Amino acid sequence: MPAHLLPVSRRRFLTTSLAAAAGVLTFGPRLRAAGSDVDPDYFVLLADTHIDQNPNRLLRGVLPAVNLEKIVEKITALRPRPTGVILNGDAANIRGLPGEYGLLSWLLRPLTEAGLPVHITMGNHDDREPFYSILSDMKPDTPHLEGRHLAVVETPSVDLVLLDTLDQVNNTPGLLGERQLQWLNRLLDGRREKPVVLFGHHFPETGTGRGLLDMDRLYESILPRPNVKAYFYGHSHRWELGKEEDLHLVNQPATSYVFRQEHPAALVHARFQTDRLRLRLDCLDDQHPWHGQTHELVYR
Repeated sequence: MPAHLLPVSRRRFLTTSLAAAAGVLTFGPRLRAAGSDVDPDYFVLLADTHIDQNPNRLLRGVLPAVNLEKIVEKITALRPRPTGVILNGDAANIRGLPGEYGLLSWLLRPLTEAGLPVHITMGNHDDREPFYSILSDMKPDTPHLEGRHLAVVETPSVDLVLLDTLDQVNNTPGLLGERQLQWLNRLLDGRREKPVVLFGHHFPETGTGRGLLDMDRLYESILPRPNVKAYFYGHSHRWELGKEEDLHLVNQPATSYVFRQEHPAALVHARFQTDRLRLRLDCLDDQHPWHGQTHELVYR
């Protein structure tokens, strides 16, 4: 693997995507970036990249691959550096094809070459086996739960728990399932002394039939456990903050594929502290009226 890569232009996409599909991205076991210029509580949050195996495919007038390339350039230039990047589901466009993950790996490659760990959750347009076939280092030797893609990222201030809400590939609603809920309960009971923040791709179901179908069961697990401070999700391709009782709910914006012009392609800068989290919206279009919007969410 070369030590340096030139920026991937649209003209180069078609010639590089097939090579990328062979699986060139190496994540490795590292959980956090290292170095004196790294903020250990700082993560960059992405969601809904929807990378297609055809890099020039337009989705509602948007080129997701171009948008992600620009956002990756933003991230690699950040100082101080984040300790990691979390992509919260729907990394792939439709069915989680190997070619989709191949191009995704190529677009994310500057992050890993800069020493930034990338963590990816499963969305309804992802597929675990093709995902592992390309991003093989993302497959744990000993999974937390067989058949689910889960991760726990420990920081000095909080523990980030990355859930798997994928039920059926290319079927809109999500599901945690009884086994994952039981695993989560055991995990949380062993971490009562430290704040925990959850990530899952699907939004809380509100009668639409398109969100997390067993969200009520998740609430039953986490609302009585005050060490759980927030639930981050994507899926709706919009930026929104809310609460369920005193639990913070953070709807992440789409990174690459926006549904409506008023909801911009964006990343979220997140600093997780012992008593609160600080968020800043960073729009790809720095003239968007929401660009630079900041929020401070105090934990319950």
